[in-house]
Amino acid sequence: MEMNKTEVAKMTKFAKQLQIEVNKDPVKMRNELLDHINDLETCPKDITTWYNKQIEAEEEAEAATLQAEKLVAVKEKVAKAKASPKKSDVPKSEWNHRLSTQAGKIDECLKKGSTFEDICAYADIKAGRIKEHMRHLTEEHGCTFEELKNGKTKIVSCA
Repeated sequence: MEMNKTEVAKMTKFAKQLQIEVNKDPVKMRNELLDHINDLETCPKDITTWYNKQIEAEEEAEAATLQAEKLVAVKEKVAKAKASPKKSDVPKSEWNHRLSTQAGKIDECLKKGSTFEDICAYADIKAGRIKEHMRHLTEEHGCTFEELKNGKTKIVSCA
């Protein structure tokens, strides 16, 4: 808190009026004076008015600090949101499925050729999910599949 000479003189006057000795450092003087006034049951009106203004100023400063902290938190949240990849920035398969999803994992496995058991283990899914995805690839993307001699299924071509 910024204190000018007038404020320091006022605090010195109040300390003399209350007959207390206070520190010469303005900040310490103010704190000692506020503590002493807080302990009193009655106090002259001019001192009470000053005391109330000081308390209001402290409360406003606290509120401003809290508001600033909230603002910093919001700015950090916004920055984090901007930094995180958007769905459009995430790598996708050639059939436009995000590679981190079940569909993307199935695409990867079918492209290189894998057994249903391998795909189930890799994508943590059941065989029915693979069959549905293959149906989707056939209907929506015009893909055809080939079952290899070793039991692996592979995408042969797509429209």
